[in-house]
Amino acid sequence: MTAGGFQTAMSTFVGQNFGAKKWSRVIRGYFIGFAIMTVFGLLTTGLLIFASRPIFTLFIHEEETILYGIRYLKIFGLSQLFMCTEGVTAGAFNGLGKTIPPSVTGVSLNALRIPMALVLSSTALGLNGVWWAISISSILKGVILPVWHLIMLKRNSETKHMKISGFVFKGSTV
Repeated sequence: MTAGGFQTAMSTFVGQNFGAKKWSRVIRGYFIGFAIMTVFGLLTTGLLIFASRPIFTLFIHEEETILYGIRYLKIFGLSQLFMCTEGVTAGAFNGLGKTIPPSVTGVSLNALRIPMALVLSSTALGLNGVWWAISISSILKGVILPVWHLIMLKRNSETKHMKISGFVFKGSTV
């Protein structure tokens, strides 16, 4: 829910600065938001992976169910960072009025979950194959969407001559 709220905030921030033609604020705001959500995603990942038993035993007390829940939280925990990067980037795209990239990645990779879950669950992974399918698709979305956003920024006539943190744009590196 935090990532979803941050996505909405990023959309609003980027949209306001895009409308005002303040590209440096659009870019700086995106990278600051990306950094904040990266930290949040790493903390969430750590919490779900390393504290899965205490978290799950708050709700369930049957040992067999707890073991399934721990596996689920650990697998799901691996994708938290990427879910955060996807959300903040989707918000940035939406703020720029470019809603197609988040839609394409979201719909196509969510649809990929079904065949991937069928294949993975038919292996030794069993039920865990379903959780792996969800995590893998989330990881892919969290990688593809930010890369797509950086490519879009690099090709944009308003931003291609700007310095963008950590990336080379027309011979500049920051």
